[in-house]
Amino acid sequence: MLGLDTKKIKTGIVAISLCVGYLAIPSVYAEEIELVTNMDFPPFITDEIASGGLFTELVRASFAEVGVTLKLRLMPWKRAHRALELGEITGTFSWAHTKEREEKFLLSRPMFRSEAVFVSRVENFKYPDTFHEKHSKGKPLVLCSPLGWTLPVFAEDMKNKGVLEVALPPSIESCFRMIFTGRVDIVFVQRLALGSNIRILLAEGIRPGPLFFHRAPDDIYFGNTHILFARTQAGEKAKALYDKGFEALVEKGRYLEIISPYLVGLPMEIQKDIKAGLSDIGVLHDGREE
Repeated sequence: MLGLDTKKIKTGIVAISLCVGYLAIPSVYAEEIELVTNMDFPPFITDEIASGGLFTELVRASFAEVGVTLKLRLMPWKRAHRALELGEITGTFSWAHTKEREEKFLLSRPMFRSEAVFVSRVENFKYPDTFHEKHSKGKPLVLCSPLGWTLPVFAEDMKNKGVLEVALPPSIESCFRMIFTGRVDIVFVQRLALGSNIRILLAEGIRPGPLFFHRAPDDIYFGNTHILFARTQAGEKAKALYDKGFEALVEKGRYLEIISPYLVGLPMEIQKDIKAGLSDIGVLHDGREE
């Protein structure tokens, strides 16, 4: 006999087995999901803010609720859309709702809703009359829309009919630079992005000529924003995790906590309009028991 203590050996084996078993169990807290985006949409998605912007914060916090780490991969919008069609990526944010996208992809529940605004260099701008008036005089208005963004249906229709022209710079900030300096006539943008981009340019000392702001009619803008997930196993899994985390985020009042700093400094009228849109999609829960 070697004089081994069999009791200690058994105890050690049990301890090792438990340790190995623990390591073998997949942990949701170690899981990572990669989504594609583009940092050109302040204040929603931008590298000018440490958090990555409002939408980046919301997506990251939603996944964190279910123990998942968000990994970002940057890609131009058109390439991201194509990669998602081919199932080469799991998902991408953020995108406006369209019937075509609803058919091709899995859409998250709306993460944001906001009315749109026409930013114009035309003082008495009126939709759609001003577009047609300028066109009839041989001077069609130039609308600015970042390359890869969804062109609103009304603008696509008018462009195809030759009623307006469209400029396609690389970012929404570029659009504001162009309208500030008179190189385009119209920018069509969500209200929260309006305030953010104007503040950026004013901080740089850029002063615009006269600009006018006109609320877009509800029937030409469907302002819900979504994550698009691929119709693949990975896409289905990521969507299920995100949806569960987003629901928890809203119920705990964390959505309201995250968005509130982005409203600071905006006129009360704009804050009320944004919150009204968010109430419509059911995300402004304060986290308190009913």
